[in-house]
Amino acid sequence: MLRRTAWIWAMGSAAWTADGIICLRYPEKAHAELAFVMAALFAVAWWFYRQQQP
Repeated sequence: MLRRTAWIWAMGSAAWTADGIICLRYPEKAHAELAFVMAALFAVAWWFYRQQQP
C-alpha cells in the first residue's frame, strides 16, 4: 500500500523545490533554504516508501 502512494512524497518534494526557486527570485533567502531542506526530506521519504516491498 505504501508503495502505491509514494508519488505523494515525490509531488511534495517537487512543490517544495518550486517554492525554493520562487523564493530565490525574491529576497527571502532563509525561506528558500528551508524550502530546499524540506524538499530533500520529502525526496528521502519518497525514496524510502518507493523501496517498500508489496
